Amino acid sequence: QKMNEKLVVIFILSIFLCLSCYYLDLPGLNFDECLGAAPAVKFLYGSNCEPMQIDPSVIHIFGRPLPIMIMPYISGLKTLLHIPFYAILGVSTVSTRLMPVTLVTLSIWIFYLAVKKAKDARTATLSCLLFAVHPVTVFYMTRDITPVAIAVLCLSIIFYSLYKWKDDRRNTYLTVIAFFSGLGVSHKADF
Repeated sequence: QKMNEKLVVIFILSIFLCLSCYYLDLPGLNFDECLGAAPAVKFLYGSNCEPMQIDPSVIHIFGRPLPIMIMPYISGLKTLLHIPFYAILGVSTVSTRLMPVTLVTLSIWIFYLAVKKAKDARTATLSCLLFAVHPVTVFYMTRDITPVAIAVLCLSIIFYSLYKWKDDRRNTYLTVIAFFSGLGVSHKADF
């Protein structure tokens, strides 16, 4: 039974990855994607791109600029997440979009665990299948039209932790909920 569940989740994640990575470089990058990407490029490669934030709040690590806030209501979290992708894969549209694809893949998996905890495996499977193939998930969350990939990951972790806390009342889960709530708000104030 457990092995079948794992295979089903892997199958759902594979469907999502096939759909979301098909023509991952099209259309070209949009403004929201560049907001977090440009400072990551500047941090890694010292490019001449200027900080895009309205009220720059930058710290320097190893002599390289890293924004704390991109805008007064958006943190530099997305920039931090882009850095390892660019360091490993180089800078491209595909490497820029692989970060939200990875976050959404994790979100679907954690969402599955949360729904399974709240209901049952069948409901979790159907919910995650709908999540994985929904056009908003495939085309908007992975192209970062709006910065929701991080928000959805944080919410998935919060819901899973809430159900775990409900079962065993361990304060560790409340700490996780508080941390990811704060991370979500710091990423974008409308979280």
